[in-house]
Parts: sequence; structure tokens; C-alpha cells
Amino acid sequence: MSEHIPVVIPVVLVNILCLKSKRCSCHW
Repeated sequence: MSEHIPVVIPVVLVNILCLKSKRCSCHW
């Protein structure tokens, strides 16, 4: 389970940055 945590962190950060920039259309 601890191996999945560090993988979720960058995904959440990228999703937040993408929503803030509104430049790229993210389709999660």
C-alpha cells in the first residue's frame, strides 16, 4: 500500500496544475 501512495501524489499535483493553468485539456 505504501508503494501506491508516492504514485498518487504526482498525479494529484499535475491534475491541480492543469486545472489552474486551463491550457491543457486533461481527460482523466
